[in-house]
Amino acid sequence: MASIKNTVALSPERRKLLALLLQKKGIAGSQPQAVSPSRAVGALPLAFNQEGLWFLEQLDPGKAHYNIPGAVRLTGKLDVAALERSLSEIVRRHEALRTTFALHEDGTPRQVIAPPAPLPLPLIDLQTLAPAERESEALRLATADAQKPFDLAAGPLFRAQLLWLNAGEHVLLLNFHHIVADGWTMAIFTREWRALYEAFSNDRPSPLPELPRQYAGFALWQREQISGEDFQAQLAYWRQQLRGSLPVTQLPVDRPRPAVQSFRGRHQAIKLSQPLTEALRRLARREGATLFVTLLAAFKVLLHRGTGQNDLVVGSTFANRNRRELQDLIGFFVNTLPLRTQLAGDLSFRALLQRVRETVLGAAANQELPLAKLVQELQPERDSSRNPLYQIVFDLLTPDLNPAVYGYGLSAGVTETLELAGLKVTPLDVEYGIARFDLAVFIWDLPAGLQGAFEYSTDLFEPATIARLAENFASLLGFIVNAPDARLRALVEQLDATDRQQQKSSEKTYQAAVHQRLKLSKRKSILHE
Repeated sequence: MASIKNTVALSPERRKLLALLLQKKGIAGSQPQAVSPSRAVGALPLAFNQEGLWFLEQLDPGKAHYNIPGAVRLTGKLDVAALERSLSEIVRRHEALRTTFALHEDGTPRQVIAPPAPLPLPLIDLQTLAPAERESEALRLATADAQKPFDLAAGPLFRAQLLWLNAGEHVLLLNFHHIVADGWTMAIFTREWRALYEAFSNDRPSPLPELPRQYAGFALWQREQISGEDFQAQLAYWRQQLRGSLPVTQLPVDRPRPAVQSFRGRHQAIKLSQPLTEALRRLARREGATLFVTLLAAFKVLLHRGTGQNDLVVGSTFANRNRRELQDLIGFFVNTLPLRTQLAGDLSFRALLQRVRETVLGAAANQELPLAKLVQELQPERDSSRNPLYQIVFDLLTPDLNPAVYGYGLSAGVTETLELAGLKVTPLDVEYGIARFDLAVFIWDLPAGLQGAFEYSTDLFEPATIARLAENFASLLGFIVNAPDARLRALVEQLDATDRQQQKSSEKTYQAAVHQRLKLSKRKSILHE
């Protein structure tokens, strides 16, 4: 999630967008003010998004809504001691993973950083079970750990378990609370884990340099900057973007919306062919856009078709790590920001693409304003059944957020692997049963093509509804690459026609199956006579 998610890292696509905007403004090459390298001491404040998440936890304690779980299969000869030492070294390096949150005497939450200590790595031996039972038990344990809540005051807020299936196969369970981690964290974690494990398993020292800064220093810096001119300018931008009444995206649902959001969910895999992926990349290049912008514009057409709404707000994650000194730190930096688009008028997809491009450029340049401060400023109408600013999230994830390690249960259908000092690391296909929004789409830009998952609330949607939505998205992308100048209404009509054709085909298949069953039944009756 993260969304975490999460989304989630400042990908090369979004770096390109930001560079384009800076160039457009005539400030290319300017350097943002650096975060102070001094180490924070004393009673440490939370970063603003941490504070917002902390308050949500107080309102609904003892839940796993903001866990970031991951489960990976390790195939090959595992050096357990090197693995345990690697994880402990990552925790030592990054204070965020040793942080808990306690109430200060003034009634506000504060960060408490524990001294370094070895990370416990419980080992659960499943070898006595039959092979099929080992797999089912591994999935059960992965789901149970993912749904086990963290205690923000007691900690720890990162944990790991190792399941032993046989001599050459283990499953590693990882779980972070979102208040100390985000999607970019997973890329840092993967990179450091690989370097440390390879070193330690060969009796070499850590190759990683010490970190000059820690997350608590960022939180202090953010507090100092929030009243400055740059943050005020960013606030003015978001006030303008979100002025007036914010729309609630109303996708048709299969069940009545519950009064209180339960966060129960599932995932529907989606995979696009390599030829379609390449065609989308070519379209993006021709239009001076990015793959993310192109996919987001298409997704908004899909929502427009499903809702009939012309004013759409979709959340998308921005890494909020524009400063170089933040890019190697584990912590909760990510901002999930509302991207608003007007689809009224007889727009072509090409025109919509440029409109979405400008929106994303603006958001990328103003991503440092904390979402918690934005919500506080806008004071949107609160509704315990949904998120206040957006109900739907869309993210494009890059290969550095390797789906073999990345959490949120987003590895559904993803086949990427990670090589780690003689080990093959692959995602365990676990359904964690959590959804933070009505609908969130997470797609990886991978060499084999785009693939990912639709995460959806099971309180609202049936699996068949989301499966059809994922199919429609793939069909729509195919229409767009063949006719980028098509009007939105023509694209919607084409999807409607495709749906009708599929429905007729399904009905024919069903009738044929019923007819076949009747014939078999008659034959059995004759034989018995």
